[in-house]
Amino acid sequence: MKIVSLLFAGLFLFAPHARADDEAAVRAFVDAYDRAYQAGGTQAIETLLADDYRVVVEGEVKDRAAALAEFAATDRPAITSMSSTIDRVHVAGDLAVAVGRIEWAQNAKKGSEHFTLVLRREAGRWQAVDEHVSDIDE
Repeated sequence: MKIVSLLFAGLFLFAPHARADDEAAVRAFVDAYDRAYQAGGTQAIETLLADDYRVVVEGEVKDRAAALAEFAATDRPAITSMSSTIDRVHVAGDLAVAVGRIEWAQNAKKGSEHFTLVLRREAGRWQAVDEHVSDIDE
């Protein structure tokens, strides 16, 4: 019985550190996602998207293939800057949700969007599963 009690005590003491590590990993994922999105092309971003990835932007739903095709498009306007501010990160086991705001610029055009990003950890690596982005009216 003492061993079981010590095991549970150890798990509860370790849990806050695990959550902090997971939250830091999710924040690092969002930074990598921003850099890959700004870089354009598919090479940088395709490893960040799960096979069943789906994004909804202003009501338009795109699966992984459609999103990657958009990244690969040569006529895609270049993103000159992009950064996300994360308001909240929730981690539950191998699932995480990041919620925040994206600030971006395409040459002289600037915008702000709200995002919700759902991540799933597989084989120790976070990948985007679902994403929702909507404009913020200033």
